[in-house]
Amino acid sequence: MNTNLQTSMDPFECEVKKTYILRQYQNDGIHKINEKWDEGIRSILFQSPSGTGKTVLFSEIARQCYTNDRKILIVVHRKELVEQAKDKLLNNGVDAGI
Repeated sequence: MNTNLQTSMDPFECEVKKTYILRQYQNDGIHKINEKWDEGIRSILFQSPSGTGKTVLFSEIARQCYTNDRKILIVVHRKELVEQAKDKLLNNGVDAGI
C-alpha cells in the first residue's frame, strides 16, 4: 500500500519530520469538516471505506489542531487501531500519548 509519505528536515530541529501527502478526497473531507466547525457544528461523523486513509486524514486534522495549541481526543475501538493511530500521529509531527 502506498503510504504517500514525504520526509523533510527542518534545519532548526534535530529530528526528521514526516508529513503525509493527502489525496484530493482527503483534502476535500478535511475542508468539509472545517466548514462544519466554522458553522458551529461540533459533532461530526466522517465515513469512508476501508483503505482510503481515514487514519492519515484524522492525523492531519490532529496536526492542524496541535500546531494551533488545540487539544484533540481520538477514540478507537480496537487495540490495533490505537497503535496505528499513534504511529500516524507521531509520523505527522503530533506528540501523541496513549
